Order: sequence, then C-alpha cells, then structure tokens
Amino acid sequence: MDTPISFDAIRRIRPLRITLESVGPFESPFKVSLISPAGEPANFVMLASPNALGKTTILAALAQLYRCLENFAGRFDVLDVGRRSGSIQLDAIADVQVGDRILFVNVCVWCGERQLNSQVPDLSSSLQDEIETQIGDGFPSRAVLGFKSGATAASTDELGELFLDVVDRGLGRSPESLFDTQIRSPVAIFFTANRRILPPSVGVPELVRPPDIGYSPLQIVEEEGADWSTSIHNLIAYLFWQSEERFEILQDLVEASVFLDDDRRKSLDHIDRENFHPRLKDQSGQLLGIEELSHGERALFQILVRTATHMTGSTLLLIDEIDLHLHPNWRIKLLQNLKKLVVERAISVIFTTHSTEVIDAFAIEDEETGIEKGGHIIEREELVSGQSGSG
Repeated sequence: MDTPISFDAIRRIRPLRITLESVGPFESPFKVSLISPAGEPANFVMLASPNALGKTTILAALAQLYRCLENFAGRFDVLDVGRRSGSIQLDAIADVQVGDRILFVNVCVWCGERQLNSQVPDLSSSLQDEIETQIGDGFPSRAVLGFKSGATAASTDELGELFLDVVDRGLGRSPESLFDTQIRSPVAIFFTANRRILPPSVGVPELVRPPDIGYSPLQIVEEEGADWSTSIHNLIAYLFWQSEERFEILQDLVEASVFLDDDRRKSLDHIDRENFHPRLKDQSGQLLGIEELSHGERALFQILVRTATHMTGSTLLLIDEIDLHLHPNWRIKLLQNLKKLVVERAISVIFTTHSTEVIDAFAIEDEETGIEKGGHIIEREELVSGQSGSG
C-alpha cells in the first residue's frame, strides 16, 4: 500500500496465544492457546490448575503487556519480568478501522529479553482468507511491538507504531457514559485475587474525581476502600454527581444482575449527601452500605461497576480466582453474568479457577450463541517436562 495509512480506531483485540519463558514457574517457553475448539479466537477462556502452577502468573503477564502500552520506560511494575531475564509474548488479532474499512492485523506484543515466537498461530480458514485478501490489496498484516528490559522506549514496526498511536490518543480521556465504547483503544481490566470492598477509612470525605477514571490501557482492581479517592464508594458518588442519568443506569444494572432473587431483592437507593456513601435498600426498607453485602453480592457488584466504568470498545477482563470466597450458587451466577457481558458488550474474558464446580459449569464442549470458549488445565507434568501448553 503506497499511500500512508493510519489507524482510526482499534475495534477489538482478540487474543490467540500467550507464551512465557523464565517467568514464575515457567522455565522453558510455555504456550497457552486462547483459540476455541472451532478454531476461532476465544472470547471466554478458563485457565485451571491446582495452586502454585502459574495460572495467576499468566494473567499478570497479560496485564503487564497492556501496561507496557502506556509510556514504557524499561521497567515492569505488574510482573517482574526482568528479574530473571524472562520474556512474555501475546499473539492476537486486532480489528482496526482504516477509513470506512475494518481490517484484521496479526499483532505480536512482547516484553522482557526477547521475542519468543515469530510464527503466527493457526487461524480459522475464514479469518485467514480475510487476511490474505488484505495482503492482496497491499495492506501489511503483521504488527510487532517490543518492550525490552532496560530500554527507554518501545521497539516497533510500522503497524506497531500506528497501534501505539491509537493508545496515546486515548490516554486520560474520560468515559462519556457507562459501558462507553466510543474510546477505541484497548484496555485490560485486571481483577486480582486481592480484590474486596472495605468500609471507607475516612470519616467525612470530600467528593473527588477518581484518579483512574480516565482511559489507561490497564486498570487494576484490588482491595478498595482504604484510599477514599480510588474507592468504589467515591466512584459511584462521582458518577452520580456527573449525571443522575448515569446513576439511574447503574441502579438498573445492579438490580437486574446482582439482586435478581426475590429473597435477596435490594436496590441501589441513593447517595448519602453527608458522607457521599452509596446506600442500598433491602425489602424491609433497611439501608445498607456496599461493604455490608454478602461476598457474592460484593464480588458481582464490584466486577459489574468497574467494568461498566472502565471498559472501552476493545476490552479484556482478567479475573483471578473467580470462585474466591463464593458459594457455588454465586460462582454460577457470576459465570452467567460474564457470559452476558461477552455477548451483549463484545468483551473478552479470561479467568482462573481451581474449583471443580466452575470447571464443570464452564462446559467447554457446549456451544452457546455469541460465545467462543477456550481453556487450558495446567498439569504439573507440563512444568517439569517443559512441554508447552495447548488449547
């Protein structure tokens, strides 16, 4: 293609494969396929294993790659890749908008010591045909973005530079609505195993703009409440202050998704104007704080509110230990709500678990409309032998 091009937007990132070397328990290059049994990029992926076999490391590796997309300066703050001269690589398909056309680009993003694999994962015939048609039209089909330990900037090819340009244009931009897809830059929202909601630690806080409300390619959700400015309490109060319409959308969302059961019926009622705390109301009229909800209610509430706030037109949810502290019924309910997000909001989800109930409920062999399932159960023998993981 002789005419200079630019990416107007990144419509979607579809992960295909993650490879790790000398990171966590993974010594030899360890590959995990993120492709469905039908050969399509999976948008609903389960990683399962007993504890200490690396499933959390894989999520942290993906989070680190997304972190590198913003103002890389040679350091790794999510996962210490450089400590052991390790490397991580994500291969994915990016749906990019160029003018009025949507094109598919094979994207390789790596960080650490070296690029681990130059071979593109096998794709379905229909997707491969689309890419070959683009190549026939003169459009390059491969973008490489490298983030080497100790470097002062990213190392990219032409399309990689265009990819980073889309990210840079979105940085700091505030969402115009809940579930905002107008920001056409990729984001990963990483729900760590340390996520939980605590009572705010301040007596009478001030309403402040949440420091993480603007676009960043990585959002990390951990324990919240100790710092008022980053708490979910302040976030909800800020959304209400911005627009009562947003608050009403949030009310409908949590009532329809979190409090469906008649015996648990509650509603997000109002914001306490004295201390800016969101208040919920149960069937008896009693007012509750968010931190007074059950483990299951809090877990689903947190994931939905944070996703609605931070998602863009290209969103990847990373959820560590999805079954953490949850009754089996809530595990299933959370899976059902995540599937709904995948189908209705066109996001991708990768989660970890060691729960047999979750593994059974995931049912990778069952076809579901709008969902491409992928998964891998990490076996101890794979780590001992150095054998690569498979889909």
